[in-house]
Amino acid sequence: MTDPEIRLAQLWSLDNPPARDPAFAHAVTARIERRRLLWVWLERAAVAAAALAVAWAAWPFVSRELLGAAPLLAVAAAAGLAIWSVDLTFERLALGGYEDFTRDLASE
Repeated sequence: MTDPEIRLAQLWSLDNPPARDPAFAHAVTARIERRRLLWVWLERAAVAAAALAVAWAAWPFVSRELLGAAPLLAVAAAAGLAIWSVDLTFERLALGGYEDFTRDLASE
């Protein structure tokens, strides 16, 4: 190569994009996600502490009413559990789990 070609190649090499380092990019992304996860858990802990404080303060007033409503709450909880389990079963069937469901029944 001649001297002008070498100088031109050196000039063009300055415009090349920087080399990428996947390990560094992964480390930075992991650190950002760890920080984000920490903030999410701190927010959840703050909300849980506030809810616990409100529940503790309200317990003397609410406990008398809960004793009278205990049978109704038990029935509501049982009905909610039944509805949730049926919904979960049909959701699995709707997502293509019908073949697995029938195969499991046939194998028994």
